[in-house]
Order: sequence, then C-alpha cells, then structure tokens
Amino acid sequence: MAFAERLAELKKHRKAPSRDRQNRQNPPSVSFVSPERGAYPKNSEPTAPCPTCGGGDYYEADGWHCTRCQPPTEAPSRWLVVPGGTVPDGAAQDVDAVLHRAVAGTPVAVETLRAALDDDDVVEITHGRLSVAEVRAFAETLDQWPVEPPEAVTCATCTHYRRSEHHPHLGTCAAGVIPGGAAGLWDTDRRHCPHWRQP
Repeated sequence: MAFAERLAELKKHRKAPSRDRQNRQNPPSVSFVSPERGAYPKNSEPTAPCPTCGGGDYYEADGWHCTRCQPPTEAPSRWLVVPGGTVPDGAAQDVDAVLHRAVAGTPVAVETLRAALDDDDVVEITHGRLSVAEVRAFAETLDQWPVEPPEAVTCATCTHYRRSEHHPHLGTCAAGVIPGGAAGLWDTDRRHCPHWRQP
C-alpha cells in the first residue's frame, strides 16, 4: 500500500474519544465553595453597590456585608466586588502640600509635577485617594525623560563635555551621549541634546 493511500485511510478512521479526552472537551464544573457551608444561591449575592455608602466591596460572613459600612473583624470566607462602586474619600488634602512632600529630595520641581497632573489627578489628591508615596512614584518617572533645551546647543557650553587632550575640538560626553563619528564629539556642532547642562 502506498504512503498516500495509507494516509487517506488513516484520515477516514476516527477513534472514539476516550473518557479522559471527553472530559478535557467538556470539563466538569468546579465550585470553590467549601462543602460544609453549602452552595450560595445566586440571588443572595449583592449585585449593586452598597445603598448606604456607595462602595462595591463585600465580604461573606453569615450573610453579605459591605467592607466600608461593616469592616470584617476576621478573615472572611469569600470576597465580592460589584462594578460601579465608588472609591472611599480620605481626609481632605492640601494639594500643594502633597506635591511639595512628593518632590522633596528629587530633582523634579513642583511646577513640573503640577503641569504633568490632569484635573482628575488633582481631584484624587484633594480627596486623599492618592497618597504622597503614589504621587512621589509618579514624580520620579518625570525625571527619567529630561526636557531638551528649546534651541540647539553646543557641547563646548555643556558641563558634561570632556575635551580630549589629543585634539583641540574633540571630546567625549560624561552623560553618555554616543558620538556620531569614531573620533568623538566636535565641540562646536549644534544639536538638541536632552543631557545638556549649563556649567
């Protein structure tokens, strides 16, 4: 029998699915409810945010309870988050004080951070939903993208430029700018460099 004929015969032959294969195609349903407590009827789970506080986080302990209105006293058996719940407001914050604390010790100016925040971020800070640590983490990302000077600059006017002792116009950059040529950076070439700093 030729190979092509054998292949055609094998394609026609269908093996009945084994019990294991059938289970993979139709997996049994799995319940994560502990058997000693029984299954929870679907109609007993909350489907809307809490009518008292508007929160959407619930826990189950002898019935469903809102985590904001009745915080759990011990580890609950189940948690449930309902879409549409509001984030709890913290104490009212002075936005400028939070921004000053967030940029303390970083090279980022308060004005730069304020310009990078949109109106929703300011509302979140005002209501205490964003902590100083979270605002500081955002401020530290602003320092990773230095702003280019508005006009072209030369390497000779930069504090990072290290002039070569072998040539009067060639040098290297201490900030890590890779030169376009093998000899190095020419001191009077004009460029838009994000690492340029005035000496």
